[in-house]
Amino acid sequence: MQSVADRLRTQPLMLVAEAFTASNDRRTGRSTSIQHALESCLRDESGFRASVPSLNVCGVHNIAEGGLVRFVGMIQDVRDTEFYAGIYEEHMTSGQVTERTGKYRDVLNLSDGATFVPHDDCTWQRTPMVCVPVPGLTTWAMEALVGPVSYPNDHRQPLRGEPQGSGVKRRAEPEFATGDQLDTGCVEPMEDDDESTKRPRSDAAALMCPPCADTKPPAQSEEAARKLIWERSASGMGCLLKVYDADEGEAELRVNDVVEVFGVVERGSHAEKAANDASAMEMLLDHERALQPPPSCQPRLHCFYVRRLPADCHPLLPEPNTKENALAYDGARAHAANLRGSIIAALSSALGGDKLVAEYVLLSSISRILVRHGEKPIGKLSVNITGCPPCANGGAHSPVTAALGGVLQELLPYAITMGMSIGELNSRVFGPFKDHEANALKQGCLQLPTGAVLLLDETVLAPGQLREQGVRNVRALADLLERQKVAYDFTYCSVDFLADVAVLSVSAAKSMLMFDCSVPLRVQAQQEAPPTADASWLSAARAYLGLAARAVNLSVPPGLSEMLQDDFVRTRASQPNITPDDFSRWLTCARLHAASQLYAAPRSQLFMVFAGVATCQILGCARDGCLWTAREAEVALSGGCGGMCRRRGMGIHSPWQNRMGLHCSRSFRVYNMN
Repeated sequence: MQSVADRLRTQPLMLVAEAFTASNDRRTGRSTSIQHALESCLRDESGFRASVPSLNVCGVHNIAEGGLVRFVGMIQDVRDTEFYAGIYEEHMTSGQVTERTGKYRDVLNLSDGATFVPHDDCTWQRTPMVCVPVPGLTTWAMEALVGPVSYPNDHRQPLRGEPQGSGVKRRAEPEFATGDQLDTGCVEPMEDDDESTKRPRSDAAALMCPPCADTKPPAQSEEAARKLIWERSASGMGCLLKVYDADEGEAELRVNDVVEVFGVVERGSHAEKAANDASAMEMLLDHERALQPPPSCQPRLHCFYVRRLPADCHPLLPEPNTKENALAYDGARAHAANLRGSIIAALSSALGGDKLVAEYVLLSSISRILVRHGEKPIGKLSVNITGCPPCANGGAHSPVTAALGGVLQELLPYAITMGMSIGELNSRVFGPFKDHEANALKQGCLQLPTGAVLLLDETVLAPGQLREQGVRNVRALADLLERQKVAYDFTYCSVDFLADVAVLSVSAAKSMLMFDCSVPLRVQAQQEAPPTADASWLSAARAYLGLAARAVNLSVPPGLSEMLQDDFVRTRASQPNITPDDFSRWLTCARLHAASQLYAAPRSQLFMVFAGVATCQILGCARDGCLWTAREAEVALSGGCGGMCRRRGMGIHSPWQNRMGLHCSRSFRVYNMN
């Protein structure tokens, strides 16, 4: 006898049928579900997740139809709710009547000779969502999320226990596909031994709905246009999720959420047979057929279980706010100083040995939005690295961009490098837009998951003319930097969607965009050797950065908060050019520096919240009338500046405005709470 785990892997729809038989819920169908059984196996059965084939690494044509699959992706579009026949009756020629459910199916698997009779009072609903591979997900993060894959030997064989009857399309289902329409060239041909799915093109007229059967087939130009629309609708879309029993309110799935789903894939073979059913086809209008790509272009994944991954989810770490996560912090704090130093060394090796710029990159990469004050996001730190060499002849990126992008992709789960040449700005689309003809929301370059790091290469920017699309793209980038929002173009209106993306820019001169910090690159004559990037170091460094990103929301003790506010008032009285935005930026750097040390809370023996403000003004600060040396600044940036700044009331200011690019020359106090 098969275990529950084995049946979930091979016969999930049979378990759904059993749950339906045992259920008394005829209004919503929520009890017709195997979600709890799946959650139990994922929690208790070692190796269950790895034994389920993943669409991230395995093509749809290699998946047995009706078998359990999993997929990790990002919600790219949420479509209108669909209604379907939740309960129907199967009438046999012998007079036997069997009640069944249409949940988790587009095509009903009726027995041969059976008649489909729906229950008009049992119409249930589901939400279609377009789910794409997570943009910017690095290779190591994908392997960690998907895990080792070990498929059963019979994963491509027909499933046992499922009656192999004729597929009949449900009446309320809007998608359809005929034999001609499946031959779109969107994907590789699927393997299927059923001769009925290999219908020759000459049978196209027989597959039409009755009102069209006596008319001529559509002109070739119209058919070609329809195929082009399908390709536009399905290109790059991953798969179409059919989400059942969706939550509402705060738990509702939204655009840009990263999810892990378990479900059953529907391909196109049965959908072809469904075209023979006239009663079903009568419900489909011609424009609906044109707007819906067939399953061979865009696989349907009927979801048994959808798990939203938290915004601060990390492939190598336990779930946030758990006991295991607290233990991970305790274990990492003992090695935080060494790990931080080695990561700075790795980053600086890609930056010509400039440790100051490496500090900025580290703080920016772990920055997250803590709160929004009106249109202003608090907590994000964007950095522009100036003075970088241009790309070599024939190169796509600056050597700094290529080296830094490589390090970021080795260390972070989400890292994207994007060129900023005139050609790329004019030809690419940064903001998502609605293609009404294809009935699809097309993905833009800036539709990224929370916590992604976007590296812009402005060294490739040369004199030229920005066309209308290029101007829109520059505005989209400026909006992302200033408000952390991305405008989605729906033709008749534009809707802003919240974002949380760290932006770094590499440029020869000062960027044309407004960044929080601008730091010139200073290549060092003598550079330290980067750490050996073996598997153990990479694993530790990746986990450390994930913990640091979770630690950014540090609370400031009330006493220190009042002290800093009073000092800011006194400083602004003597330096009118100091603004609240400057103060907010200093606090942001302070939080990020403390988070990079994995502090559980600000520590009084250091200069607490302002331990990290060194990245904004310590280098070149006047100390008793003398400039700090570069070595002293590096020591300060690494958290060892307590000995230099312990004297309470010591004035600090930044005369090296050209070096820092922050225009924050001032008198300021660094506090020691001892």
